Amino acid sequence: MSLRLLPTLTWENSPDTTDRRDTDPDGWHVMEQSGVKKFLWGFSWTATLRGIPWNWRVRNIPPQSSYASRWEYLLKNVPVVFVYGCVLDVLWKMRALFDFTKYHGSLEGYGSSASRGVGEMAVNSVFAMVSMYVTTVFNYQMMAAAAVLVGISRPEDWPPVLGPVQEAYSLRRFWAKTWHQLFRNIFEKYGLGLVGLLGLEPLSVKAHNITRFLAFFISGLIHAIPISGMPFPRGLPKDKNTPYRGSDQMVFFALHAILCFVEEQFSIFYRALRGDAPSGNFERVLGYVWVATCLVFTTRYLFDEMELSGINDKKEVVPWSSVTILEALLGRKLFGDGEALDKE
Repeated sequence: MSLRLLPTLTWENSPDTTDRRDTDPDGWHVMEQSGVKKFLWGFSWTATLRGIPWNWRVRNIPPQSSYASRWEYLLKNVPVVFVYGCVLDVLWKMRALFDFTKYHGSLEGYGSSASRGVGEMAVNSVFAMVSMYVTTVFNYQMMAAAAVLVGISRPEDWPPVLGPVQEAYSLRRFWAKTWHQLFRNIFEKYGLGLVGLLGLEPLSVKAHNITRFLAFFISGLIHAIPISGMPFPRGLPKDKNTPYRGSDQMVFFALHAILCFVEEQFSIFYRALRGDAPSGNFERVLGYVWVATCLVFTTRYLFDEMELSGINDKKEVVPWSSVTILEALLGRKLFGDGEALDKE
């Protein structure tokens, strides 16, 4: 690989940009400071998602607001952590009460999603996506608050982990502007590096498709490899107990790469018919319906293997349980006996 391509795999901007943070407020370079300060400076590389020590910004989501002090940031974000934690606790307890959150069936059926009706599958998909959204924001904000509290990070080192949901009125916008934006840079850079190796024009159609399909392929691997190491599926006859290999995870991301490609081709055709006028409200509503439909019929490939592996069988997912406290005050159970999933 050409050395000139290496920075494109790592940095959003040139490493010569400002805000390197290799000097203290008095102008002393980090190499001229004490061993403790050197260690803390190096450790700060692990406690930010902004690309320390380079000042890159996530392209499709707004930057983190600047605060006069870390205490202002904490006063605003600690309550956010608590609220998301309470919501996550409620969602987890709901899994024990409603049948649509439980997975039945056999290895061949990959859980119950394929055998249930469209209505139940839709509700289950929405429940799973909302749970993942809340879990992602909760974990991220909790880490951000902790890092800022102890002083190893600054508030601006923690831009939002997810983009605005209302931007997802096409599948491409869902992936380009809403979901896991902090990781988009990593995935795209490998695609751009491959485009450079092939000698393609970065803005060409071929380069665009190579970058997109490689990004989805890497995403699939990141999800499939952990699943491949999961224990045997639960509730199956002994002769059926063969480990999962994460193939469904790859199917999910391959489907979305293809669906984004199909959507793009339709968009080109549609714009040729109607011109370049901005999308109207009706078109956006149709877009939301399209995105929801794609997710309803594909999320089972993402979640069913995880559910059957037992990875989500734990009863508590937050350090505190607002539901348990409320149940103690009321003197009765609100969400069944507390079993996260049935053990058929």
